[in-house]
Amino acid sequence: MLEILFRNWPFKLLSIALAFALWVAVTGENVIVQDYDVPLEVSLGDGYTLVGSPPDRGDVRLRGPETLLRQINPLRHEMELLLDLSEATPGERTIQLGPDNLLGLPRGVEIARIIPNRLSLLVDEQMQRTIPVAPSFMGEPPPGYSFYTARATPETVTVVGPKSKVESVSRMRTDPIPLENRMESFVARVGAVPDSPEIRVLDSRLLTVRVEVDVAPTEVVFDSVPVVLAGQVYEASARPATLRVVLSGPPALLESIEATQIRAVVDVSGLAPRAEPYDLEPRVEFVDVPASDLPRIGIKSVSRKSVSIRLGEQRVST
Repeated sequence: MLEILFRNWPFKLLSIALAFALWVAVTGENVIVQDYDVPLEVSLGDGYTLVGSPPDRGDVRLRGPETLLRQINPLRHEMELLLDLSEATPGERTIQLGPDNLLGLPRGVEIARIIPNRLSLLVDEQMQRTIPVAPSFMGEPPPGYSFYTARATPETVTVVGPKSKVESVSRMRTDPIPLENRMESFVARVGAVPDSPEIRVLDSRLLTVRVEVDVAPTEVVFDSVPVVLAGQVYEASARPATLRVVLSGPPALLESIEATQIRAVVDVSGLAPRAEPYDLEPRVEFVDVPASDLPRIGIKSVSRKSVSIRLGEQRVST
């Protein structure tokens, strides 16, 4: 036993001496305190996200030998505050930050403080949803001209974010489109702007918005617009058979529309004959009017909100 203990004893004695010298050197050093700006990261489970924006950095004060602390390079991000919420379910969570949250702490150094030392976080399910686009505008066209309508391409965008935030969104607005000095239709390229910073648009490409601007509208009255039945299976009659329709739009455009190009359509598909008549709402449609002109035509009024439709027992021939 003694032979094993004293085997290579000069080297063993030298190792002990070096270790003692290092201990003396370290313990004899000045102990200092140093603050470090450290990245803060929250780890969540798949399908979950945070409501709100927690700080992305924390302030860590370390105490230890001067030689050890001087070796820490804050630009290399050798340390990190990690909050592990991978097992968390939706709801509010209060996290107390301590030594276990600091990764990369050098040996021989202790933590004097962490700021923030406590965080309240709200965990929510992550939701993806398709939202219609509603272009935003600022200003007005010059006198004598009017903004009629606008259409975005694509008409919808897909967003992702906390379920509680995404569910409350009914439309996605765009960057404001200026209308000043506009006297004709134009195309604008704008971005989609979520109302909440926690909601992200998956496709960040710009939207194309066709903005319809033309001469200020006037009104034209069409007194005998025929009522047309759509989806008719049985013989039917409409009362009244014609309606009075008032249109609004640019004067030149309205002058180009003839009475034969307008009709009031009533959908009777799926209806069965009965003793009492049906009261159905008509919709105004245009025939052979260019699709590019339709956004500038407004239906100012229709003489009747509903049309009385009476169905007979006889089927119509197909």
